[in-house]
Amino acid sequence: MKLLKKITVKTCHGKTPSVDWLFLPDAKEGAETCVLTVVGRADKMERGKSTLPSGEESEYVKFRGEFVAWPGEMGAPDISQYRSSVLILPDVASGPLEVTMQDEKVTAANFGFRITVVKQKTTVGFSYQAEPLTEQDEADPLAALIKLAATRVPQLAKPQAVAGGKK
Repeated sequence: MKLLKKITVKTCHGKTPSVDWLFLPDAKEGAETCVLTVVGRADKMERGKSTLPSGEESEYVKFRGEFVAWPGEMGAPDISQYRSSVLILPDVASGPLEVTMQDEKVTAANFGFRITVVKQKTTVGFSYQAEPLTEQDEADPLAALIKLAATRVPQLAKPQAVAGGKK
């Protein structure tokens, strides 16, 4: 186990993600690589801005709490475990956690994500995807809508057989 000032994809791997080290040279578009598995309990959220090498500003959300991460699949024997009280996730994972943390009733959120990159024809050559590793939080506004929709959507009638065996 190693302690970090903050957990990010970059700090866990020691370098900025790039298509060159994420994928083998002959990897096809759509190839997927797990770059981070993170589990934790967020109890505070802060917004910030950083300046990119191009000079442009990039917004991010920083979570405070207790976090553990692996730079790849969780628990793989050859992968280090990192811990920190600060976490910055790619937008695809920070968005749902941010929505949960904005709920006035929520004082802390338990979560887990498996963060992957998918090779794509974009300017950076890949995009992030996130797979939740925990059940939906009760504060998740979509969970309530899904439950409501499941009880209100009428089921379609089964097709009736027509004489001669055709519909």
